Amino acid sequence: MTLIINHEFIKTLDGIDLYTHLIIVHFMHKVKAIKELKIPPRRMKNITKVGLFATRTSNRPNSHRCYSGGIIDRHRNIVKVLRLEAIGDTPILDIKPYIF
Repeated sequence: MTLIINHEFIKTLDGIDLYTHLIIVHFMHKVKAIKELKIPPRRMKNITKVGLFATRTSNRPNSHRCYSGGIIDRHRNIVKVLRLEAIGDTPILDIKPYIF
């Protein structure tokens, strides 16, 4: 996944490449409102319904998400990260280094 940071914030990325991993807080702006608090787990439809927090569904009570994962590359205002679960144009709320 490629993050494109607005040019006005490019200086906020200085030094980010000193780290191997990031924490990214983003807003899932296209997620549907929840209708049920319990659903069957993905790929396990024959199991009794479980609470949303016991599943990987994107439909959750809160549309803010927190991701932690590796940095692949950074060039100017573009940061490439591993396996961010987001779609294009997802608003990024915050980025910070992940320190093990």
